[in-house]
Amino acid sequence: MISSTSTNFMYLGSNISSTRNVEKDVRTRIGKAAGVFQRLRNIWSSNAITTAIKLRLYMSVVIPTATYACETWMKTASITNMLDVFHQRCLRTILKISWRDRITNAEQKTILELVEEVKALRIQNAEKDRRLDYLENRVADLEQYSRMNDIIVTGLRIKPWSYAKAVTADNGGEPSELEANSVEQQVAAFLQSKGIDLDCNNIEACHTLSRRNDDKTAVIMRFVNRKHKTALLKQGRKLKGSNVYLNEHLTKRNADIARKARYMKKQRQIQTTWTTNCKVFIKLNGTPEEAKVLVIKNIEELDKYQ
Repeated sequence: MISSTSTNFMYLGSNISSTRNVEKDVRTRIGKAAGVFQRLRNIWSSNAITTAIKLRLYMSVVIPTATYACETWMKTASITNMLDVFHQRCLRTILKISWRDRITNAEQKTILELVEEVKALRIQNAEKDRRLDYLENRVADLEQYSRMNDIIVTGLRIKPWSYAKAVTADNGGEPSELEANSVEQQVAAFLQSKGIDLDCNNIEACHTLSRRNDDKTAVIMRFVNRKHKTALLKQGRKLKGSNVYLNEHLTKRNADIARKARYMKKQRQIQTTWTTNCKVFIKLNGTPEEAKVLVIKNIEELDKYQ
């Protein structure tokens, strides 16, 4: 039986040499990695893919191909130089650096470090933006919660206390019962005249709000608990035709949502909208299965239904 010997042969993808010279194996690995890199040329030249993603793809696909079985290699200056040349050439292609730019490898390394820093800063900024959004929503929710027991009365003419006092002084007499009424008593008197049941003992505070139209001042009423506020809102239909309205005391964010929802209802983009416990609800158009009732927390949520 005649046996033959070979000084070089392939085993598990590696070039084995009887002389322990691994440079041929390194060149083979670099050639295969270059083929992989070339097949991905459309990705390296794409402007729609970020440099960070390209580098991650390069490190996860090309580099493992080039360094396969590198545990068996002897670390020599020649092998290190071959790998470094291949690595720098690939990086220049990814970073779109031409030899005409006259950028050294050290400067190229600095560029890569800056790319990593930018990537880290973007991650930090994204996390801070999420944290900031959470805190803003939390503050808005707490602000709205502090107004849960409030009602805003609009369209009602309130006689200023100073005016009533001046009229009494001019007449030279004592102030009448109507003239001496506070804002709370004036509001209560009007509502009771419309058949609305209101117990002033359930009112914690009542005062006017500054408005551009002084003729019809907005009045805020705070009740001792929420059930008294809800009971008054349920009687709001009795004010129909009086141009006086009872509404929940919404924050600016929720007020903007409610205003846009009313506009969408007017444009027939939704069936109806209302507020309950300072939350804005809408009912969608469509069949009974499609006409869902939704709670809107951000004004951007309404865009999908326009």
